[in-house]
Amino acid sequence: MVRVGRVVVRCVVVVAGVVLVTRWSGSRGWDGRHRFALAAGATLTYVWSAFPTQPESGGAHDLLGNVVFGAVALVVLALAGRRVATGPTG
Repeated sequence: MVRVGRVVVRCVVVVAGVVLVTRWSGSRGWDGRHRFALAAGATLTYVWSAFPTQPESGGAHDLLGNVVFGAVALVVLALAGRRVATGPTG
């Protein structure tokens, strides 16, 4: 029963996040910087959460894959952040 409670709590948190982001994104002043921050936060969370997760196959190649993916994600985010900072805010 505890497991069901955890699932319910996680679902409530996800729904609350979707509602809040939907509401905020429709407000005045929401622009490319906000979209970038939202996407960057989600991407970085995905990247860091991969490291403590125990892969099924194990081994160094899984860690290497996480490092390569994380490095590529950081480069893409840096390029996108630069573009957002120098481009129009709409």
